[in-house]
Amino acid sequence: MIDAVRRLLAAAEEGGLDLPENAAERFELYLDAVISRGERLSLFSRAELLIENVADHHLLDSLRALLFAKPRRGGRLIDFGAGSGVVGVTWKILRPDLSVVFLEAMKRKAFFLDGVIRLLRFHGAEVWEGRAEEVARREGNRFDAVVVRGVAADRKSVRAARHFLKPFGEVLFFKGPATAPEIRRLIQADGELSAVREENVFLGDGKRRIYVLASKVPVAG
Repeated sequence: MIDAVRRLLAAAEEGGLDLPENAAERFELYLDAVISRGERLSLFSRAELLIENVADHHLLDSLRALLFAKPRRGGRLIDFGAGSGVVGVTWKILRPDLSVVFLEAMKRKAFFLDGVIRLLRFHGAEVWEGRAEEVARREGNRFDAVVVRGVAADRKSVRAARHFLKPFGEVLFFKGPATAPEIRRLIQADGELSAVREENVFLGDGKRRIYVLASKVPVAG
């Protein structure tokens, strides 16, 4: 097992997760796919395309969010603007009970994610290609959780993320110190999202991550 995956799985165990037997193999396969195709598909910057960087920065970030959010057993999740799929892949490997949809607007990245699902032999996972606001109108109100990482904080993305949720579902935003105030403001202005809670962690290299989780509350009448 490569050291970066060993560190990740140790952190998952420390967080109280029961590790599936194939977790290490799946993470290593995923990392190999990202490193081999990442520059051509613009999955990460060239500087980030090292196994240690992807694992210690992006996979660990996704793991910490999973430990914070604690999605319900058997829940249905959509990885909003999935890109490389790092959040959905991490959550699906460590919580195989979850059903995961990877939502991605770019055809070549959606094709990559289809390949990842086949490579990792995921059951209960699929890719939806399309723009979030358009897909939300068609496929809304079906998910227990929406995760939003690497997507701009604006009114349109908040509205689309909320529209995917079932009543009392939750949306998780990955933000830094500079963008967290804006996402809080947009949540408060939305009218159907409330009950915000947060966790503030250090990712290393002086970087700070703020996880902002909001619930969808049905509007009376």
